[in-house]
Amino acid sequence: ERKLFYDELMCGVVGTKLSMLSLGFLHDMNVGYTVDFTGAETMRWGADDGCGPHLHRCNTAAGLRDKYFCFAEPATTQSQPACTWDYASVGFCHVGTSTSAFPQAFQYYTASNVGGASPFMDGCPVVAGYSNRRCNVDTPESSDDVILGHTFSQNGRCLVGTGIIQSGFSSTRVDGPRCVEVQCTSANVVSFRVGGSGSYTQCG
Repeated sequence: ERKLFYDELMCGVVGTKLSMLSLGFLHDMNVGYTVDFTGAETMRWGADDGCGPHLHRCNTAAGLRDKYFCFAEPATTQSQPACTWDYASVGFCHVGTSTSAFPQAFQYYTASNVGGASPFMDGCPVVAGYSNRRCNVDTPESSDDVILGHTFSQNGRCLVGTGIIQSGFSSTRVDGPRCVEVQCTSANVVSFRVGGSGSYTQCG
């Protein structure tokens, strides 16, 4: 279900959205529901992507492997942070080991019992956001967050950068995803700034 309609209400997971799909389903049931279609929320998972994810496996380019899915090995997921598909959080590739084999159609790793650990994803692994790395939630930054250049705000998004660390400090984590403030222009140009102050730099 979620492989195709990730955050759709009918997928039965917490934090989902009410889209035209759910409203249309309720309307077509013809059991007395009065549906207000103006209440539908915009669904971004799969938007304007055509039929690729519906027709192809999630570990293929045609199945949009690099846009929505991740295929890290279980032993490395926590040491390789990444941005979630919607750039809302910093997270990790949610891969796990099951006590039994995944159905053959949902096997994407050499080991038949390794696969995506998110529910209802048909074994397709996605980046799961850390609860303390939600870029678009306005929360105070810790001292480590400040040193590494994280900013959490309503305008925050996850971007991948290199050499990001506060002057005078050193770390092995200077490269990788960061929560930074972003802004978009009418020409669909994205700019960002690190640390919540100073001028914006255009993404290139």
